[in-house]
Amino acid sequence: MLMLNAADDLIIPPHHVTTPGEYVQNAPKGIYALTKHGGHLGFFEGGILKPNTVSWMDRAVTQYLDGVIEVTQQQKDIVQNGVQNGIIAGK
Repeated sequence: MLMLNAADDLIIPPHHVTTPGEYVQNAPKGIYALTKHGGHLGFFEGGILKPNTVSWMDRAVTQYLDGVIEVTQQQKDIVQNGVQNGIIAGK
């Protein structure tokens, strides 16, 4: 699970910013990214009146999901190759 937050978020109280960090301490597949800047509305870029249609957050989430898909496919390939070669996965 990817959790993304900005330290300069004026809407989320500072004591709530620690909650995701505490969560990932016990979640081996959890990632918490706290950026210095980004605000509350998804890390908009560009001008205030006309922000870019794709934000930094959009790109970060897309890259994260691409990585999850790649690792999952690699794990499937390893298991499939092990089965084809008569190797039992995990032994």
